[in-house]
Amino acid sequence: MEPTFQAAPGYAFVVQGAGAAEDAVAVTAGVKLNWGSKTSVFATFDGKSPTGCIPMAAMSGSG
Repeated sequence: MEPTFQAAPGYAFVVQGAGAAEDAVAVTAGVKLNWGSKTSVFATFDGKSPTGCIPMAAMSGSG
């Protein structure tokens, strides 16, 4: 993968940092249910598991 700027194609740059573990996993799931034009219920879940550490986040609500 080669990073480039969307607004300035042809100007590449270097990204330095730790790579993802070989056995890492990322999961994102969500659902939204609409009742009529003004009412809905939603829920989302994000989870990442890089070797023994499991940060997770969940959100729900209605509108």
